[in-house]
Amino acid sequence: MNGVISKGLYRWPSLTSRAPSYRTTGRKSHSPPLLTQPTAYCARLASLGACRNSGTPSQEAFRESHSHWSSNLCRSCCARPHTHCQTPHAGSAREFADAKDDLSAAAAYCVAQDGEVENRAPYFNTNDDPKNWFRLSGFRKFCQFTLKRDGSRIHVLLSTLYTQQPSLAALAYYAKVPFDGNCNGNPGSCYCSQLGGTDLFGGINLNGGGWVLKGAIDEVLEACIFPDMSSIDSWGLAYHQANIIRGKNLAKVLRYPNPYAAKQ
Repeated sequence: MNGVISKGLYRWPSLTSRAPSYRTTGRKSHSPPLLTQPTAYCARLASLGACRNSGTPSQEAFRESHSHWSSNLCRSCCARPHTHCQTPHAGSAREFADAKDDLSAAAAYCVAQDGEVENRAPYFNTNDDPKNWFRLSGFRKFCQFTLKRDGSRIHVLLSTLYTQQPSLAALAYYAKVPFDGNCNGNPGSCYCSQLGGTDLFGGINLNGGGWVLKGAIDEVLEACIFPDMSSIDSWGLAYHQANIIRGKNLAKVLRYPNPYAAKQ
């Protein structure tokens, strides 16, 4: 087997087997510095459309302490008279409606590409007896692809599969950054961390966690989730960097094309 994927003390599973999520070491993460320049902050909001005017946003309200930025955001950036102020928020009702419609289209696209739609829920403590698994809130829909010749599988979040825009998960899959092996334990999880994603529930611990579909072959899925909320399963990413296809070559089904294709 390729030497890249056998590096380290942890034994890599076969293409069709399930692997525990236990890890013994992890990476340190560093949060980006807080923005401390009110002028730049206000200008940025204006460029994003938070203030619907063509003039320079007023800086007067920024004389208040930083702790009041959130509550005074609209007044701070839209201080000019007769300016229509639109407070920034996570997403408009229209955007959420579009997201719902896109998910339905994504599910249909998954099936059309010979995939199966799976509705998975997050659970903590999955290394314990199933009766002690701890259900967390929410769910996510994944598309599972199975390679008939060997039964291997790969899972990709429906939204990641269907979007025509770049996502961190798709870029990670395409880039095939070599696994550095600088982590003990589960190589799939280690590789996910190396790429800047995470599949850890509660950090590095013996409890484990994952995206569960009870009764499925991959009952507990190690989904590598990136900061933009895109996701491909950790083992699929890890094997792909070693030029081994699990489930399906996602380059043939991801709607966002490979930007590195001409260079590889």
